[in-house]
Amino acid sequence: MEARSAMHILNAPSTKSLKYAIQSGLIKNCPITEEAINHAEAIFGPDASTLKGKSTRPTPKKTYDDFFSPPEELYQHNRSITVCIDHMEIENAKFLTCIDTTVHYRSCIPMQNLKTDPVFEALDKIFRRYNKAGFQVKIIKCDRMIC
Repeated sequence: MEARSAMHILNAPSTKSLKYAIQSGLIKNCPITEEAINHAEAIFGPDASTLKGKSTRPTPKKTYDDFFSPPEELYQHNRSITVCIDHMEIENAKFLTCIDTTVHYRSCIPMQNLKTDPVFEALDKIFRRYNKAGFQVKIIKCDRMIC
């Protein structure tokens, strides 16, 4: 128990660092031995404050949005596509979701409500994305809620 309290007083060094400090005499008049540290490690496991401080998730690398040109073979065989659309609600937030049956590009557009104007605005955004990529939406599949 003394070994753990010493670890907390010394600002949670690793077990290896604490053993080194005791062996080399960096801590004057220290009653704790290496054996006590080993026993504390065996009984209690790794120190929680040491784990929390040293096993945090590193900051992820920055991501960049890339728009790439699909291969020409994809365009030749799949210029006209079919889009399946539906609406969904997540905690009173409304979205228009769509996926096409050819390229399987999936999108989700937020909407204010399910009235006609927001639905048409969301469809316009979806169609503009496909047109920008060189595709033409020929068929739209949806349920009666969207129609």
